[in-house]
Amino acid sequence: MKRLLFTLLSIFSITSAHAAIINTWDNENDFLTANSGLSMESFESTSGSDLPLTAGDITVRTDNTAYGSFNGTSGFYGITDGTQSVVYGAQGGESIWFSFANNINTFGINIYSFGNVGGSPLLTFFDGLGNSVVALGAGQTGFEFWGFTSDTAISSVQFTATGGESGDGIYFDEAYYGTTSVNAVPVPAALLLFAPALFAFFGLRRKIST
Repeated sequence: MKRLLFTLLSIFSITSAHAAIINTWDNENDFLTANSGLSMESFESTSGSDLPLTAGDITVRTDNTAYGSFNGTSGFYGITDGTQSVVYGAQGGESIWFSFANNINTFGINIYSFGNVGGSPLLTFFDGLGNSVVALGAGQTGFEFWGFTSDTAISSVQFTATGGESGDGIYFDEAYYGTTSVNAVPVPAALLLFAPALFAFFGLRRKIST
């Protein structure tokens, strides 16, 4: 019985500690259909031309310094909602962050002009919890969309360019964000799925031993 209790507690601790990117999307319409009630920042009313900048509930910053003329807002590419977007000079290994006034678990954004300087570029997404996934790769250089949901609230997200990017201006527009219901197995339900099998297993062992 002690061993059974220890096993159940171990499963509970593992499922409780779970924090992960649950779903990802590369289609804006599918993302919005699956996640209703999100806020959207268009960056159309953002004043100032340099990062960091704050637009509504979102603050945008970068650690890129070599290509400062790229790091701000731009009227060159307004993707679908107007004339203004956020742009940063994607020097290899440097990042752009989107931080939120209130924690979120859902985020999506339109991305344009990634990977136009050659090499084998990757744009990697980080959720601030130690989880990462490649959002865009070589060959995805036009208008792209990327979004995700997490089972844990986060305060910021990060994109990092690697693999040949060198001062390539990457444009971000129409940032969707908020908190939505995530289709994940709750911890108590996950525990209950394992419990009957464990009880049966240890009951069988007791019969065999007697």
